[in-house]
Amino acid sequence: MKLLRILIVACAVSALGIVPAAASQLATANDYGLTARGIALGNAITAVEDDASLIFHNPAAMAKMDTGQINAGYLFTDPNLSGGPKGDLKDFGEGNNIVLTNMIINLRDFFRSKRPFNIGLSIALDDDGKSLIEFIDAEDEDGHFYRYGRTSSTMVTSAGLGITDWLYLGGGVYILLRGDTDFQVTTDLAGNTSNEGMALTATLAYSPIISAYLDFEKFNVGVAYHGENYGAFENINVEAEATVGDSPLTDLPMQLAFQDLYVPQSVAVGVTMDVTEEFMVTVDGTWFNWGQFDEQVEKKDLPRQDVSLDFVDIYVPRLGMEYKVMPNFPIRLGYSYQQTPMRTPGSDGNIFLDNDRHVGAFGIGYTMDDLPVVALPITFDATFFHQYLVPDSYKSAEGLEFESEGNVNGGVVSVTLRY
Repeated sequence: MKLLRILIVACAVSALGIVPAAASQLATANDYGLTARGIALGNAITAVEDDASLIFHNPAAMAKMDTGQINAGYLFTDPNLSGGPKGDLKDFGEGNNIVLTNMIINLRDFFRSKRPFNIGLSIALDDDGKSLIEFIDAEDEDGHFYRYGRTSSTMVTSAGLGITDWLYLGGGVYILLRGDTDFQVTTDLAGNTSNEGMALTATLAYSPIISAYLDFEKFNVGVAYHGENYGAFENINVEAEATVGDSPLTDLPMQLAFQDLYVPQSVAVGVTMDVTEEFMVTVDGTWFNWGQFDEQVEKKDLPRQDVSLDFVDIYVPRLGMEYKVMPNFPIRLGYSYQQTPMRTPGSDGNIFLDNDRHVGAFGIGYTMDDLPVVALPITFDATFFHQYLVPDSYKSAEGLEFESEGNVNGGVVSVTLRY
């Protein structure tokens, strides 16, 4: 009977396209960023103006933009990570190649509104823009980095509205995909199948974004809330009939659930100050509610249903600086410190690897407004970033010791057209 169950699960997993490798909890917007300028500022942009990544980080601040924007970028990473059982580490080198697309539309004139009103759309696709869905979820007894690897697609749509000359409000949704599947099959003891059938339904899963932006003379304040979301195949109903020859043996109904990406709810508060006309400093602090991850996995993820995980909430400080060497040529520096939310990495041959990480970034920009062919100004931005994972060791629930360390180099380039 156990053999039959294994055969049936293997058939169902193969039909669903679930690859036998570890899931990644990496979300592009939170772990890397959505624009070259935002990443160069350490993603401390909750209170920053005039950047397309505000579509996600603070939609309210979009309303401060007098023009629309079309922003296209490309982000790539080169990880050099190692981890696993103590004394037997293995290397992890799978990077990301993400196409970033952001668009902000100014609708004040369209609606003849006295108040600024902008809407935005942001899409990030991994694997050079070819991966809309890459669903991976399985056990790994040697451990895997749960915040590195392939990303799920990022889709965000939002809007910002000016309420007064100093108060702006915004909101939007973060969009992920969830699937429901009905699978039926007849199998014999040799693993031969017949009467296969499958019905797959993919739906959009929305989580809210609510934000505010306050514009004062010398400094600005931004606040943003992002709701919890996750991508999953959470209702996989398997109806299997086992046979011996032509004779039915038994029916084996099963319900499976696999989770690939979890985005915790968060609250970010930022302050930006124009020290001089040329020099800007921005500071952010973000609370991430990773403490709910344990409960979410227990309910929605079959491979980790009985795994002993312990995750806690974390606070991430961010700092960014921008100095305009010339009016059209800024240089930028950014830094953030991201503590790992993991306290117990797992159990029963299913281990997560993660570390505290220091993230530094350096970027430049250049705006050209006198091009002979294009009548509108175009800005080119480029950023290099480095993530240093602090070497760490930790024990599984059974007392087995694991280690992990490494670094990730990455870069992002983008072009912005203001219209």
